[in-house]
Amino acid sequence: MKVLITGSGRGGTNLLTELIRKITDLNFTSYVEDRSFFKKELPENYATKLSTEHPTFTIENLEKKIKTNNDLKICIVLRHPIDNCLSKIYRGRPKNEGGDKLSNVISKDGTEKSCVESIKKTYLILSFLNQKYKDKILVVTMEDIITKTDSVVLKISNFLNIKPKEHIGFQKFNRNIYQKKRYKNNLDKNQINLYKNLKINYDGFFKNKPIKNNLEKSLSEIIKEYKKY
Repeated sequence: MKVLITGSGRGGTNLLTELIRKITDLNFTSYVEDRSFFKKELPENYATKLSTEHPTFTIENLEKKIKTNNDLKICIVLRHPIDNCLSKIYRGRPKNEGGDKLSNVISKDGTEKSCVESIKKTYLILSFLNQKYKDKILVVTMEDIITKTDSVVLKISNFLNIKPKEHIGFQKFNRNIYQKKRYKNNLDKNQINLYKNLKINYDGFFKNKPIKNNLEKSLSEIIKEYKKY
């Protein structure tokens, strides 16, 4: 069996990766994200993460990989689209612009336009998989990983046909240093529905800015899709 964990960056992919890494005997790549995924032959018992933003992540490349790896399973994580975009913008901005990025360069998906395009790409890929390879995918939400962990573990174990190992404390092994600091010893329920109180959340970065309303309009159809999960 081979497993690919994917979704939009800032959307829970690291959390899902560490949860699956904790409950399975899969051989995860040493790097959290295997950016050579579409360029290599996949070994047995292989697992990795690759966000849908990566330039090699196309529907064409994905279908080729599925066709050449009959045992490939794809786990997709979704986050509320508004929170996903706000996180991209906030965490993609340098500190001197009010964000929390250490470098002085804005991330490629750190603008309103680019983050919306990024989220839409994720759902385009999901739509393709639902139409042609529904039996090969499992979709969970970041919100459920945090608030309904036991239920998500059950879904994963049924999907992968495994008996899961103990998952308590999986977030402590997060290999993303920023998330390790954020979650520490507990899953942070405060990371859910941040968009509902922008006066406080994201350190007030979006206070008195029209970004939330703009995103709601741009992502109205995507939000409807997300709510199905």
